[in-house]
Amino acid sequence: MKMKLYCLMFFLCCLSLHLQTYAEVVTSYKYDKGGYMTSRTSTTKAFDDDGDGVSNVDERARGTDPDDPDSDDDNLSDGWEIANGFDPLVYNAADDDDFDGRTNIEEFIAGTTPNNGINLNLVLKNVTLEDRRKRDYRASNLIQIAPSFVMKSGTDVSLSAGETIVFQPGFVLMKGATLYAGVK
Repeated sequence: MKMKLYCLMFFLCCLSLHLQTYAEVVTSYKYDKGGYMTSRTSTTKAFDDDGDGVSNVDERARGTDPDDPDSDDDNLSDGWEIANGFDPLVYNAADDDDFDGRTNIEEFIAGTTPNNGINLNLVLKNVTLEDRRKRDYRASNLIQIAPSFVMKSGTDVSLSAGETIVFQPGFVLMKGATLYAGVK
């Protein structure tokens, strides 16, 4: 009986060592007065070595790197991408999936949802657009363009609001930039 117990304990130790790269296995044993084991309880806690909110086991299953919080190097953590329905192996920082005028990296930094649909009110400020990527800003009620909103040559912006679009004095639209604005 004791030989079987030692073999079982050796097997469990080997199994525990094998699993430790994926999870922590904690096993507790209860013994009676005669020294015989009466019960054994094991619990498993998944490791997340890179701290991205995705366990090492899930990272391996998805093909992401459990030691790198951003497997596709787009500055969006794997956990955030998975939580928001994105593929953590596809570079998508510059995408704007909900067409609210904010890229995924801007949504990540701001702590907003990158696929929440259209905002009720949208204020565009402290933004300088320089690249040639088209941007669509949408709001169900109001879009307000602040003086710190600058569109340089080659930029293409579309504004669509349900009620009102307000351009505050100081808004900058440089030669070669294209702006479309419409109220539904």
